[in-house]
Amino acid sequence: MRNYYITPIKNYPDNGKHLECHIPLPFDIKRGEDGYYYRDHKGVERKYNLYKDDRKIDDRWIVHIDGDALGVTESLIRIFHIMVDKDLDKIVDYCLDIYERSLKLEQERLKRIKLDFGIAPVQKRIKVVGVIALNTEDFLQWKLAKKHRPTRKARNTQRDYTYRGKRYICFTRKTHCCGCTLDEIVETQRAYMNPEYNEIWESARPALITKTYGKEEAETGV
Repeated sequence: MRNYYITPIKNYPDNGKHLECHIPLPFDIKRGEDGYYYRDHKGVERKYNLYKDDRKIDDRWIVHIDGDALGVTESLIRIFHIMVDKDLDKIVDYCLDIYERSLKLEQERLKRIKLDFGIAPVQKRIKVVGVIALNTEDFLQWKLAKKHRPTRKARNTQRDYTYRGKRYICFTRKTHCCGCTLDEIVETQRAYMNPEYNEIWESARPALITKTYGKEEAETGV
């Protein structure tokens, strides 16, 4: 068993049979408290520490939500069920797992509340890379050499694709840069052969958010 902070239950005999485990989460974990009935995750009624022999003490740990603790959420109450086990590690692991699940559910619930209030979720902006190429075939060869394989759901056309959080746009004409906002500009190995090569660079530079550009083939050989 792991090292836990365990104390005798208040107002119970200090004989090692009535214990409480303290963890920094909103759960009440005890062993050997007064008996009662409870329902398990299937709704079946169970007994805890109820024996005909009053001298017998239940040696299983049982966990409840601590209603007075901070951190109790609607989602936690909805998915929690009482767990009983002799192994304290299993009880604590259950608490950690179900609390993590409840936090994820709360995030989803908060998103729905925001939508109800008319608050649109903030979309994470992906970086945009302008790729100067000789032609679309050159661009596709560059993409293949870079081993960029967009997923099925990602944008993926002959001139424009998204891969690992970046959007790559093919520039083969100076007019292709119009209206673009770029984070980076790179070029293929054969880009210099494009008749509009210099004009494309001149059109693309003003679209940069930060001045990040250069001849990528010098570094990668692509």
